[in-house]
Amino acid sequence: MTDDNKILVYPSGKLIYKDKELRAALGKSGVVLNKQEGDGATPVGCFSIRKVYYRADWPLTLSLS
Repeated sequence: MTDDNKILVYPSGKLIYKDKELRAALGKSGVVLNKQEGDGATPVGCFSIRKVYYRADWPLTLSLS
């Protein structure tokens, strides 16, 4: 992944892509290194975007690998 295509998400929920700052929804249990199924947390790591789901009446949703 090139730096031009990086999306940075911070534990505060701030998302930065290129020169844009947006909000990101994270797990209710915060961000963790050791993610377990059902813990309500968002895992730390580098992920590839596999799919993008869009509906005009819903926020943008990404499916990550």
